[in-house]
Amino acid sequence: MTKQESCDSISDILKLDHPELSEGSTIPGEFLHNVLRCIDSEVKAEGKHETFDEILKILGVETSDDYKSEGSTITEYGIATVHDSLKDWNQLSQRMMGPSTTPDPKAISRSILVDYLSEWTSTIKQYTENPQELFAALDIELDQYPAVNDSGILSIHHVQFCLSRIPEEPLVTGAAEDVTDNTDTSEDSPSASYLVSAINAQQNTEGIETLINRIKRGLLDLNPPWQRQVVWAPAKQKALIRSVVLGFPLPSIILFRPKGGVGMEIVDGKQRLTSLLRFLDGQIPFPRVKPQEDVQLNGFRLMDCSNKAITHPDFPSACKETILSSLLHTSTLIDVEQSTIYDVFTIYNSKGTRLNAAEIRNAAYQEHAVHKAMVERTGELVEERVWDSWTTNFRNLVGNGNPNALRYKYLGFIERYLGYSRAHPELGRTGFMKLTTAKSIKAFYDTESGNSRAAAKRMTAEVVTVFDRCQKLVPNPFGDPTGKFHALKATNSMILIRLLGPLLDDGDIKVKRAEELFREIYSKVQIPDNQNSGTIWQYHIDSIQELWNLLPKMQKKKMDGPASNYLEKLLPDRWD
Repeated sequence: MTKQESCDSISDILKLDHPELSEGSTIPGEFLHNVLRCIDSEVKAEGKHETFDEILKILGVETSDDYKSEGSTITEYGIATVHDSLKDWNQLSQRMMGPSTTPDPKAISRSILVDYLSEWTSTIKQYTENPQELFAALDIELDQYPAVNDSGILSIHHVQFCLSRIPEEPLVTGAAEDVTDNTDTSEDSPSASYLVSAINAQQNTEGIETLINRIKRGLLDLNPPWQRQVVWAPAKQKALIRSVVLGFPLPSIILFRPKGGVGMEIVDGKQRLTSLLRFLDGQIPFPRVKPQEDVQLNGFRLMDCSNKAITHPDFPSACKETILSSLLHTSTLIDVEQSTIYDVFTIYNSKGTRLNAAEIRNAAYQEHAVHKAMVERTGELVEERVWDSWTTNFRNLVGNGNPNALRYKYLGFIERYLGYSRAHPELGRTGFMKLTTAKSIKAFYDTESGNSRAAAKRMTAEVVTVFDRCQKLVPNPFGDPTGKFHALKATNSMILIRLLGPLLDDGDIKVKRAEELFREIYSKVQIPDNQNSGTIWQYHIDSIQELWNLLPKMQKKKMDGPASNYLEKLLPDRWD
């Protein structure tokens, strides 16, 4: 993620104007000050760099040399850390205080410590009110980090733990979904999934050395196309190494072997294994050990490792051997059926820095013919230099002039169109269902043939044709009143153009008439302010109903022919 992308996403979360980074990608001090004012009403900071440090403090993030370069310029990694931390606070805020709230770390921290922590630890025989000890009793890994800083704000590691303990509200009709023009919260927060079939999971205990060797030999992929980048800060990576040396138990590593495959891919545990790999390659040193933390271990003292890379000539060989021989629990998912993979990935990415729904779909449906075709058509996973003119134009429009926004943003929009333009029910069910965006897309992939190259080719041609016709025939087809790309309106325009396809092909409707139709439809049907699965579907239904009412009988019949199945779901009484 570039600095500009991080700043833009931060702006979206806090409802700020997007800043324009100057030459050299310098982040404006005014922007940082506005960010700080949003998350701390008591702010008095003035200078840019002091403001950045205050932002880290309010977000519960420990400072690091990696966040600033020489000359105190904020690095790409530094602003990305702010973005990722703010995103966690925002999720926690929405779960605790409701949708559309601005994250207030001070208030959230007080609520967690007063209202939640006592409830979580009520069954623990622990005679203490110390938050540090109470959190450690719940999760031993949290013992490595101070629970709160000197401002009384939870560390970001404790925020991530709280996200795993405080469930999100189920996405039902009436729940917030499309809060912004570009973001669908059902995509950022996949709804709860429940496995309905057994899976074959092999349990094992393996040495760290064995797992690292497997990675280096290419038999264990830490970077399958659906995985996130490395998001752990150096301090957290170092803390993991200390945990291994001290013998702290770590969560299981979850692996996945694709059906018919030989190698394995990481599902849960990428950050842990990457940290171990970096340490054993000498890329990060052992954390600093304070004198009061020193302890005699098996053949070495902890202080002997302090701030040393494993490649340092004085690094204790006994410590290296301790790490390499330490055991990790692994669970390997074997030959999981495609219909089950989506649920598996959703469940295993339910805490910490999660995959969003688009990334989970890319894991579950990476071999689906239509999915592969859409990945290729939208230019995901390939460099900009290989895009053709259609893909470049498409990404610029969807990205509001930025063709390189967050990964899967462009694929996610096309998937949204495919889901809402088919209205398939969930797997194993019948009838029209007002599903959320994530569920509508999943229903599309579960219903459409995953092996048909012909179907994938037809779908690709449809997407290109419909998108191009929208640009040619529809006034402001993709934008809100300000002209900014709006996923809901863009999807709606494409659905309407798809329905008009037979009339456009035969010349029954000309450019001028198409423009008139859309102007009249959009003058009567407004984008809903409160966007959820119910209002989104109603927006599509009302738009299609208006289109139907504007067409003469013969044109209705011509449109109804190829689209009768879809229209029967959304307008069952259209001929009454």
